[in-house]
Amino acid sequence: MRRHNAAVLLAAGSLVFALVGSAAGLRAQTQSNATDTWIHVRVENHDGKGDNVRVNMPISLAEAILPAIHNDKIDNGRIRIGHLNVNGVDVRAILAAVTNAKDGEFVTVQTEDSDVKVSKKDGILIVHVLNHDKNNASPTQVEVRVPMPVVEALLSSNGNELDVLAGVKALAHQSASELVSVEDGNEHVRIWVDNNSTSD
Repeated sequence: MRRHNAAVLLAAGSLVFALVGSAAGLRAQTQSNATDTWIHVRVENHDGKGDNVRVNMPISLAEAILPAIHNDKIDNGRIRIGHLNVNGVDVRAILAAVTNAKDGEFVTVQTEDSDVKVSKKDGILIVHVLNHDKNNASPTQVEVRVPMPVVEALLSSNGNELDVLAGVKALAHQSASELVSVEDGNEHVRIWVDNNSTSD
């Protein structure tokens, strides 16, 4: 059970990291037109103790800068994940199979610490994680929603790489949608795309 759980979490984490991780360190300013797709990140703290964060970035900015980044984590728009094969589970093969499958709930993993569900609906890969924390009255809920064309683009590289640049370009052609939602009681995190330059 834990081997399958690790594979699912790695897949979900890899997709989210590929979609939004490239935003770190990008500080350039760009001029964009009204038809640009924007990615938004909002972090809201409900207890008044933490910071509230809003990030709005045109996807065209990421498209322009990603090819110029070259380090040990990302090179020419591709992220090295390390291992897309976990405990004998080929994550790439699983995601490729899901791409061609009909809508449905494919994986349900329930452990003492968390519940994980992986499904596909209307061309969207959905990963829902519910973490049970005995020290927190409100369990942490995470939902990741990735359009299948973006999944296919991310997997277009060979080996243990995700093609971030291809994924970003595919994301630019998607309609407005929410990608990530995290709720842990005191903090709410949202990541979504639309054609607005602000997150209001």
